[in-house]
Amino acid sequence: MTYKLVIHRTLPDLNDFLDGAHKVYHYRGSARTYGDTILKRHEQAKVEMEVRRQLKGVHIKKPVRLTYTLVESSRKRDWDNVLSTAMKICNDALVKTAVLQNDTQRWIKAYGEPVLLVEPNAPRIEILIEELEEE
Repeated sequence: MTYKLVIHRTLPDLNDFLDGAHKVYHYRGSARTYGDTILKRHEQAKVEMEVRRQLKGVHIKKPVRLTYTLVESSRKRDWDNVLSTAMKICNDALVKTAVLQNDTQRWIKAYGEPVLLVEPNAPRIEILIEELEEE
């Protein structure tokens, strides 16, 4: 079976997480409060709402292949920074909402080739989830 999830916005890139960690640590002065975890939790919660809305009742019990399509509004952001955080946030959201069992190599067997597109008026992240036969 194949499922498609579309997040109708972009997510922060890796630079945003690194900048956030520095700023929160510097201004609050606490080694226990990192901006990257606050930012990740906030963004992941938004993605979880989309997962619950679009994949309601889906609980995949087989290994999967995930294919990410990133549609950015411009080519300003580094693709690797955008892809890495999108994958981390979205994979964790899929696990937390119980769509996926886990995001380890046992459950995510492969990633399809990621695609980066530019559409100024419709930035989004599309995730294709394909169930694979268990080995």
